[in-house]
Amino acid sequence: QDEDTKVGERRTSDDLKSLWRKAIHQQILLLRMEKENQKLEASRDELQSKKIKLDYVEICERDASAVWDKKLNCRTKIRVDMEEVLATLKEGVPKSRRGEIWQFLAVQYRLRHRLSNKQQPPDVSYKELLKQLTAQQHAIQ
Repeated sequence: QDEDTKVGERRTSDDLKSLWRKAIHQQILLLRMEKENQKLEASRDELQSKKIKLDYVEICERDASAVWDKKLNCRTKIRVDMEEVLATLKEGVPKSRRGEIWQFLAVQYRLRHRLSNKQQPPDVSYKELLKQLTAQQHAIQ
């Protein structure tokens, strides 16, 4: 009996079952938490990579800005040589003029691919388009 008092009271089978249940439950919770941490870390890494893609340094050549200024200042309803446009695109597109350049390219596409009046999308200014909310709002501005 002295050995029992030194070690402590003997536990009943119900006590042992309860301890095992508690240990298993804690292990399950720990595994769930680890899995959730992995998901959060993966999502954080994905957001970081998206942020890096959006925060880039513009590598557009300085001459490209002047060329785009010249192209955009001329009348936009005039059909322009696409080889010339492609060469200008390869030089770079200034981030600050992207909206105007997209609009210019859309007009050039329309001039080359005539659609019936019913299929023709309405002419909306870039400033009006900016006022509309989109899912990619951060990338437009």
